[in-house]
Amino acid sequence: MAADTGFYTPMTPLRLMDTHAGQAGVLESTDVDTPFAAGEVRRYDLAAVGALAGTATVALNLTTVEQAAIGYLTVYPCAAATDPAPTAAAVNFTAGQVIANGALVALSADGFCVLASRPTHLVLDVVGSFPDTGGYTPLTAPTRLVDTRPSQAGLAAPWTRRCR
Repeated sequence: MAADTGFYTPMTPLRLMDTHAGQAGVLESTDVDTPFAAGEVRRYDLAAVGALAGTATVALNLTTVEQAAIGYLTVYPCAAATDPAPTAAAVNFTAGQVIANGALVALSADGFCVLASRPTHLVLDVVGSFPDTGGYTPLTAPTRLVDTRPSQAGLAAPWTRRCR
């Protein structure tokens, strides 16, 4: 990471991991071909990734491929894979798609977790970071701001609007 400016520092995308065979990332000691199982949580520890030293928050690109069914990925700060996951999804997918989305995630004990609701392969790249001090303050847990589905709540709003 560049000198601590307090601002976002973009970087050349760094492949952290890829669950496909023959596509190892910097967090994988050996090549694996192990997709996420339904409901599985994996914790990724970035302490040994020198390019991310002093980082408090990372900008990720999550790409899900070869899904078995409709589902979602949730990415969140965690000290252990047993930490509870929030209800906010970072990526929503249907079977057989290649879907990518960006996410900012604060690090907890130098790591973060990914929860997959359904079986899927995942490609995970870091594309930037925020230092441990500065102008960006991440939420302690992702929070749903708005959900227009019936009976679903987000943060309280000063207005009410019905969508059909």
